Amino acid sequence: SNRLCLHRSVRAVAQIAALALLGQAACSSIVAVPPGLPTKGRVVREVVIEKVEKSKKVPGEDVTAGLETHPPEGLVTIKYNVYDEDAAAADRLRIESYYQKQGFFSAKVEEVRIYPVRDRYMDVTFVVDEGEPTRVKLLAFAGLPKESPEVEAKLFETIGIELGDRYTEASYLKAKQKIALALAESGYAFAEMRGQVLVDKSAHEAGMRFVITAGPKVTLGKGTVSGLEDFPAETVAKRIAWKPGDQYHPKLIGDTRKDILALQMFSSVRPDLDNRSGTTVYPKLVVTESEKNELRLGGGFAADPLQ
Repeated sequence: SNRLCLHRSVRAVAQIAALALLGQAACSSIVAVPPGLPTKGRVVREVVIEKVEKSKKVPGEDVTAGLETHPPEGLVTIKYNVYDEDAAAADRLRIESYYQKQGFFSAKVEEVRIYPVRDRYMDVTFVVDEGEPTRVKLLAFAGLPKESPEVEAKLFETIGIELGDRYTEASYLKAKQKIALALAESGYAFAEMRGQVLVDKSAHEAGMRFVITAGPKVTLGKGTVSGLEDFPAETVAKRIAWKPGDQYHPKLIGDTRKDILALQMFSSVRPDLDNRSGTTVYPKLVVTESEKNELRLGGGFAADPLQ
């Protein structure tokens, strides 16, 4: 009887110990091997940009966005990234190209440091020497109409770039958009423009030159509407914001389009400026009537890690 009780006690202790070991192993496996973790290679846990000089001209998180070497992604389903030397080598070029767009044409990735972490993780650090920034030393316009000297003053005022500013590709592209809009607002509806950027890497200087073919100033003629089926044309015509003889201005076209859409009877309004005679353009508003008893619902989301 005593031997039987002792045997049962030993067996019970052994079972408890076995269950404890299984529970510990299960818990440790959950911690050490998350769902979806690749079976081979070290997983990138963190990517950091370290500056040789302690300047903070370009935020590190902006540089790492869009790299092939990246930490885990996702909220519900985690996507892990295994470190790859070829990908890291390509990322060095991506980082240097990004810095060049920010005006640091001599920026270099000096080295890639790897720090193994517990289990199968690792941290990756790209050591960057930004170098000196490139400054804008020249702003010039060519091809502007001589009869409108005020246009050049308006362009210098609106482009948002001053001599001495750090050159960035984004500011240059935005300046081109502002120039096109300023020309249109001055009545040059069909102006054409091309830009040039000259960079002296050794001197860290850049020059911007904008070559413009303005063409003549344009006046607006009588507007017409096409695409109407059931809606009365005279009601739409009352929404036209200009009178024949007015100087062209994109706001007049935009206000007209907005007022027609405010009728809530049209799904789209497209201005067509192809019909012109000499310096007069006769805008045509191409409309699409909405379906009767139509209910529209919509939504969306967009993200661009490179910008």
